Amino acid sequence: MRDALDGVRGYSCFSAGTFPTEMERGAQMYQGFEQELARERVAQMRTEVEHNRLETRLARESRFAKASGLSEEARLAKARLGGEAVLRGGMLSRGTTFVAALFR
Repeated sequence: MRDALDGVRGYSCFSAGTFPTEMERGAQMYQGFEQELARERVAQMRTEVEHNRLETRLARESRFAKASGLSEEARLAKARLGGEAVLRGGMLSRGTTFVAALFR
């Protein structure tokens, strides 16, 4: 307990009833300021991390959509063919469906 008090102002009989020194006053004043700055830094880092995670997730989803999704032309071809075309996700089946739709 005494070590905790020594950091702020050690108690002694000779300093009882005296005012704090300039350095002690400055330490008390900036203590709250530094804590507030630390809180702001932590909040800013959290928002940056969330933003980076969001960007990463959106980029990953767009890559996945490009890799697995049908192009707009293939979707139109599938709609024109109706129920007879079943796309299982293979590149060959997508290509043949698209070519078949072009010749209809």
